[in-house]
Amino acid sequence: MRFNIDGFVRSARTAYNATTDIGYTQVFRNGIIETVDTSLLGIIAQNVAPFNKEVEPKSFNGETYERKILETMKRFVGLQKLLGIEPPFFVMVSFIGVKGYKIWHPTFKYDSSQYTDEIDRANLIIPEIMIENFDVNNLAEVMKPIFDTVWNATGKEGSLNYDKEGNFKFGY
Repeated sequence: MRFNIDGFVRSARTAYNATTDIGYTQVFRNGIIETVDTSLLGIIAQNVAPFNKEVEPKSFNGETYERKILETMKRFVGLQKLLGIEPPFFVMVSFIGVKGYKIWHPTFKYDSSQYTDEIDRANLIIPEIMIENFDVNNLAEVMKPIFDTVWNATGKEGSLNYDKEGNFKFGY
């Protein structure tokens, strides 16, 4: 982590001695937080070569990406509180360069197809959601419209990580 002209920034790498960043988080002086994580789209694809699995290289794990985003959001809400930035907060999620990608999910192993339909456009710019206060009792419930929209882009009705009552199956 280091200071820069905009505030402070932290880069992320796959390993300590790696030479390429897989993402970064920039905390701006006004409290805006911008984060990029290229590993989300490689969660499955990075396993193709080492394990010789029949894996769709243009795919990502629908459970893992939602869990990662929720964990990140939980940290960011805490950071805003620590920095004294008052709500409301707007959350925007975008997927860049995803045309042709499919989503894989553990429940698909019982289905005839292991993947969703392909995303039909290069960029998914998801409508923002608002977090109104620090007392977010159910962050997964607040984030559900974002997750549903990503699954909609692959032909699904909504995220497979929620039950029929709209509860996230893994807590948060």
